[in-house]
Amino acid sequence: GQSTHVGNASRVLRSDFFPGLGWMMNKRLWQELEPKWPDAYWDDWMRNPENRLDRITIRPEISRTFHFGEEGGASVNQFGASQSAIHLNTEPIKWDTINVSSILQAQRYHVSYLTQITSAKLYPRGSFMSSSIPSFTILQKETRDGGDIRVEYDSKAIYNGKNYDFEDIARTLGLSDNEKAGVYRTAYHGVVELRPNGSRLGPDGKFGGLVFVTPPIDQLRKIKFLDSIN
Repeated sequence: GQSTHVGNASRVLRSDFFPGLGWMMNKRLWQELEPKWPDAYWDDWMRNPENRLDRITIRPEISRTFHFGEEGGASVNQFGASQSAIHLNTEPIKWDTINVSSILQAQRYHVSYLTQITSAKLYPRGSFMSSSIPSFTILQKETRDGGDIRVEYDSKAIYNGKNYDFEDIARTLGLSDNEKAGVYRTAYHGVVELRPNGSRLGPDGKFGGLVFVTPPIDQLRKIKFLDSIN
């Protein structure tokens, strides 16, 4: 959610990652979880597979919450440097005028999102990771006119429970490589995205394109859903 990674204040996405800092749940879910709610570390508890049960969160591209504390806290300011750079939205959005029904329907959302990902230009990671020009600068230029880019990582590159190929790409692009219960922050079925030109608009008045860091496309195509909120 850093200012160099996001730009569209009215865009909403699905994510497998429970954010922890600011969230809402409906009464039905609270009634399910309240009897076993922990006394502490409830954010990590919510991320555990036995509690998450493959449920997703709905999140805006630009954050509506901001971590302002730098001392104390359970994480001992573990992510202070990155959290202080989070872009907090200041643009009023009339959500009642925006149709978000497709976000709530799992199959419909996945098909639409997968179409956008597969339409993106596949950019060989070696093309920017071995360049003398900073990787982020290269991707800024490539997406400035609105075109999307896809960078693919090896989903089988696992060591000690972590995907070292994804983490290498994430660090190169300034993304968080932190994961909880096997899910990277903001990830949707292993896809993490960023908008290298932030909120900067192109000559046509549109946002710059997105960079999708993804597992192999065939892996995403195999995902099936019941077409409902899940």
